[in-house]
Amino acid sequence: MMRALPKLNSPRPSAVSHRLVDAEAQPLSEWKAAVSAEATVRKQIAKVQRELLRKRQMVALAEAQRAKDANAARLREQLEENRGATMVHITAHVLPLHEDEITKLAELLNHKCTPSDPKTPRIVWSKCFKLVDTDDSGRISFSARMLAE
Repeated sequence: MMRALPKLNSPRPSAVSHRLVDAEAQPLSEWKAAVSAEATVRKQIAKVQRELLRKRQMVALAEAQRAKDANAARLREQLEENRGATMVHITAHVLPLHEDEITKLAELLNHKCTPSDPKTPRIVWSKCFKLVDTDDSGRISFSARMLAE
């Protein structure tokens, strides 16, 4: 057999003292205000954390860019040094040409490279180069020019 649960009697609303309700209302409102203030502070903290993260990323990006720029400058300097060394090496045994030698070279190039056939109205520079580069070294030197004469 099942027993019935005892009947609970709740106090009547008029029997509850207003002082008790007012006494609970103040701590409740203080608690709600504290929870609201905490939520506001949490939002502000999250915003500051996002801003801090963004600034850290910007600093890291700027540092990476500075490192790339420094590396590029170093590579440019090495390239310029290499080019300079190559040019010094290439021109080490070459004496500067006099005006009459430059004139002779220009006349030689004009004579050898000017198309004689009316069917070819323009200069084919690769053929002109091969005509002047007599030793097939891929470079035109003063000695190759002298041999071409």
